[in-house]
Amino acid sequence: MLVVSQLNSDYGSGESRMLKYLSHVLKLQEDFKKVEFWHIGRGSNAHADALAALGSACSDLGGSRSIILGDIPTPSFEPGQEDVMWVAPTGPSWMDPLVAYLRDERLPSDSKAAHRVRCQAASYFLSPAGQLYRRTYIGPDLRVLHEEEAQGMNAG
Repeated sequence: MLVVSQLNSDYGSGESRMLKYLSHVLKLQEDFKKVEFWHIGRGSNAHADALAALGSACSDLGGSRSIILGDIPTPSFEPGQEDVMWVAPTGPSWMDPLVAYLRDERLPSDSKAAHRVRCQAASYFLSPAGQLYRRTYIGPDLRVLHEEEAQGMNAG
């Protein structure tokens, strides 16, 4: 709304960075016979709002400001897919206490280990099929594999 108001001369633009943008747009609009600017509210522009939120989240991380978007034409999982091989974990894993807590609210008897499991549990969840997933801030939830499952995937 600020940018549109500045372009329509409703507001002034005192900041030097905004003045550069404004002068560039005003120079570009000289190439057109008619130019109109409208503010489209968030409710009517969900895609742009999501992109702006993603850009803000990336800049907060201190990394690159580049955002690469891609279109995935087919889902990575289709119910009833038969080409998925289930490997039953055999040995103990760091995940076992976490899964026990998420499934049955069972905690280790050691108080430090119990505290660690409770803290970790906030970042994980179990799917209806009992598979462990890690929540992520941006992007899809990540499936956590038992060590034997991961080794089986590398061998195949």
